[in-house]
Amino acid sequence: MHIIDHFLIKDDRVTGTDDCSNDLEKASPFTPTQAAKTFTSALGVLLGIATLLGFCLHLAGDVAHSTYLNKLGIQATLFPQAVDAKIIHGYYVTILQGVAVLSDIPWGILLAIISLSTLTVVLLRAPVNENPRLKAWLSQRSYWIRGSISAAASTVAFLSAVTAVWYVILLIAIVPGFAAERHGKIRAEEMARRLLDGNELGVSEVWKGEELMARGQVIATSQERIAIYDVALKTMRTLPASGIEIRTPVPSSAISAKNERKPQIHSTRTPN
Repeated sequence: MHIIDHFLIKDDRVTGTDDCSNDLEKASPFTPTQAAKTFTSALGVLLGIATLLGFCLHLAGDVAHSTYLNKLGIQATLFPQAVDAKIIHGYYVTILQGVAVLSDIPWGILLAIISLSTLTVVLLRAPVNENPRLKAWLSQRSYWIRGSISAAASTVAFLSAVTAVWYVILLIAIVPGFAAERHGKIRAEEMARRLLDGNELGVSEVWKGEELMARGQVIATSQERIAIYDVALKTMRTLPASGIEIRTPVPSSAISAKNERKPQIHSTRTPN
């Protein structure tokens, strides 16, 4: 009997130890399950931010490219950009604009949205004392009156939330567009000034077979068309790229003073 009692006491001690370890695991503030949930939540937030950032960069690149070509008198729809090119262009637009993007933010609308959102949260979290008179009055009304009042209150709250979210999305979409439009206008004005002054132009020749089609500054190219500023006609021209050869002399600024040579002609031929 003494041996059995000894083992029973030992089992009770082991069981008590296990209970303590279980209590410690339950009291632990950071379990593997919670870590996995936290990681999943953080990953979802990062993916959402990356998606939003990609959308903003894509929008900025597309608006900047379209504004630049349209301001120079070229139809932007004839020279589409690839998706990756738009994102890269949007990145450079954001970097070059820098602090100027902050001036494009409608701070009045932003402050109004923040104020309304803060007021809504404060009102929702404020302690409310039930009005027995109002509750008794509603209980005495018919189902249709109570349902109409409840539905109206829910509709107002839902529309307020949707309006706030809509203005936030609109704000996020407008700011990159403003910055990109400004960047496109600045680039177009600089290019137009260079074209009119005739300074620092990379003059290229567009040939089709043995015929010289145009001579001037190439503005944009695509697989089907080429846009060039013709220095002889003083106008923008859009030509089909089929069978076109672009000949561009190497600029003198690219030649070292020690190894100065005769300028060479760089030829680019498009397939028929």
